[in-house]
Amino acid sequence: MIRLFKIASALLIAIGLLQTCSDSGKDPIVEETPVIELIHINLNWNLADTSYNKVEAKIVDPQGVENIDSVMITIINPGGQVVMVDRLHDDGAYYHPNDGDVIAGDGVFSNRFNAASDIGSTVGDYLVEIQAFDFDGNQSDISDTTIHFGYSYTVEFVDIQKPDTLKSGAEAEYIYVALMHPEGLSSIENVSFNLYAHNSTALLETIEMFNDGDFNNSGDLIAADSVFSFKMDSTFAAGYKGLYDIEFTVTDAFGSVTKSVKFYLFLENEVAGIVELSVPDQMTRPTVPNTIVRELITAKIADPQGLGDIDSVYF
Repeated sequence: MIRLFKIASALLIAIGLLQTCSDSGKDPIVEETPVIELIHINLNWNLADTSYNKVEAKIVDPQGVENIDSVMITIINPGGQVVMVDRLHDDGAYYHPNDGDVIAGDGVFSNRFNAASDIGSTVGDYLVEIQAFDFDGNQSDISDTTIHFGYSYTVEFVDIQKPDTLKSGAEAEYIYVALMHPEGLSSIENVSFNLYAHNSTALLETIEMFNDGDFNNSGDLIAADSVFSFKMDSTFAAGYKGLYDIEFTVTDAFGSVTKSVKFYLFLENEVAGIVELSVPDQMTRPTVPNTIVRELITAKIADPQGLGDIDSVYF
């Protein structure tokens, strides 16, 4: 009897210990803090431009986007002073018609700001801080980005030199574009051109011009001067023939784009020729039924535009 009592007591103690362990266990931690998943912002704001710069932030909240109370944006000037505090909105521009938001309730919060009128006219680097708050009192980490305020003006085309015709078989032709920018040529990010036929682009991608002083490869004479260059030979016309419009495009550090007037460029494309042909004098008939006799036929082809212009060779 005493032995049974001891066993029962041991069982009760074990059950009590298990219950104690169960009660002291903690529930899994559930993440409740909103997260800034993505920010889209122009890194260069033009003080000379009256248009607005759009700021977007993609916010994710474990309780759903409807739990987001506010998304705040703070801008700090180069001197360290806060010059603007405002909100981003996710209302599809319904309550705030000028905020630039496209779809309400999609978690992308937006607003638009003009650099000079909304913030300040001091040139320099500004710090942008964005933070999200939900209705439960949680807040995201601050996401910060540095943007530059400066003045950007229209680029002026000083001179454009190009051939009227790219002759078939030409070894080298050069295109030169001389530019002037009020803030200096260091503000120019890219100079390129494209060809147009019947008002539609003819090239698969725009052609970049260079200012690197590498005459042998790019055709440019002096690096970092005001002239951008492009060197081409007849292989440039591979797959193209006839009269095209050529248009030059300049993009500066602020993303401002300036296009030239269109000029004519005629691309010659002469036919390819068979330089050498090797054909057997005779073909031997198969001596065994249902068999094949193979003989090699070769043709050496020359094309003024290069082998990239050859579509097919057949007989």
